[in-house]
Parts: sequence; C-alpha cells; structure tokens
Amino acid sequence: MLDVVSAEAEECFLEMGNEPFAGADTLRLLADRGKTKGGGDYIMDTFKGEPIQLNMWLCEVTRSVFYGLPQIIYIGYPQLK
Repeated sequence: MLDVVSAEAEECFLEMGNEPFAGADTLRLLADRGKTKGGGDYIMDTFKGEPIQLNMWLCEVTRSVFYGLPQIIYIGYPQLK
C-alpha cells in the first residue's frame, strides 16, 4: 500500500481514522490474525476513488492505535491532489 500511495517516493503521509471523512478510501477487515501472527488482513478496494483491490496485512500495532481491529479503516492522502 505504501508503495502505491508514495508512487515509489521515499516518503508519504496518510490520514487514517475509524470515522468517515471527505475523500477517504477504505480498508475493510477480512480476517483477524490475533491468534496467529497478530494484526489483521485488510483489503483496499479503491485508491483515490479508483478500483485497486489491494490485499494487505496490518500488524498488531493497528489494534493498539484503534483500540481493536476496526471493520473499516478510512484512509486519506493529505499530500496527494
């Protein structure tokens, strides 16, 4: 996901939350991996509103940041227009 968002640049910035906000794409929880490797499997259906269907694993830190694994994580890209 970071390679896609950064367009292979050295850094990128993300805005993430568990509440919807203008222009946000979504990461949907597919599987909770808490009993095996931790974290969860998510799918990013769109990037900047365009279909992408990108599967990813988000580590256990996600559970700490969001006080659990959200069913949906909203994601925006402040540096992208």
